[in-house]
Amino acid sequence: MKQGNQIKNMLNKKMEHLALPLFAIFLGFVIGGLVIALSGYDPFATIGGILAGGFGSGYYLSATLTRATPIIFAGLAAALAWGSGYPSMGAAGQMALGALASAITAIYCPGPSIVVCIVSLLAGSAVGMAVSYFSSYICNRFEMWLLIVTLMLNYVCENICSYLTTYVFKDPMASDASAIQTQKITEGILPKLFKGYAVHGGFILALLAVAGIWFMMRRTSFGYKARMGGLNPHFADYGGIFSRDMMFRVMMISGALAGIGGAMGGFRRPSPVGKGRDFFLRCCLGGGINNFN
Repeated sequence: MKQGNQIKNMLNKKMEHLALPLFAIFLGFVIGGLVIALSGYDPFATIGGILAGGFGSGYYLSATLTRATPIIFAGLAAALAWGSGYPSMGAAGQMALGALASAITAIYCPGPSIVVCIVSLLAGSAVGMAVSYFSSYICNRFEMWLLIVTLMLNYVCENICSYLTTYVFKDPMASDASAIQTQKITEGILPKLFKGYAVHGGFILALLAVAGIWFMMRRTSFGYKARMGGLNPHFADYGGIFSRDMMFRVMMISGALAGIGGAMGGFRRPSPVGKGRDFFLRCCLGGGINNFN
């Protein structure tokens, strides 16, 4: 009887976590439908088209999962940082430089395809980690607010990527002379999960990363120290947990996740600052921050 009550309480708690994201999605459809109706169009046909375009067939579902893969990594990076009490908005810039680093590595790194793929992902992870470390260093050295530092560094990362892809690593064979892109990657591509569909092994890596970060934050001493160091730094320092050291560690792991996400999705030209806000909002929508507290 006692075990049955524990299972019931656990299920109720899980449903509580799902209630807010589901309500937010429903409310979004309602408000969007009202706007569409006021514009003179059929809201049901429009929303039905959106759902069909994302989940209407195996092909569309595969494309949705492929595009969701870098978003999962970015949301996970934001959830890790914010859930530990470190307000970082730098995932977009870390993704941009991580994507560029992984693309350059894939182009110039020799060896078998699987080796090139692994090295490229590690390169993207390392660059994202380095950018995150730099933002943490600025915050610690000059006593600046981490949120502002990481947000402004997104512009720096974007301009670095823009310069390098325009003047240094631009594809000389691009059909569009104005296209800002690197050379086409032919080796080191993530393997497809199903023949004829876009979804690749990166989606499996994203799910494993979610499970791994959840376990680390909820079931290990490191996760406890990370949350304590960010959410209550004075108490952490008093108890022997050096909050500044934990900030560097958490931020570097967060940057590594964002860099891998960039490697999965590639560098896109639109401003990453807006993307950073999008990633954070998606993380909040999914309840990722609360799940790590």
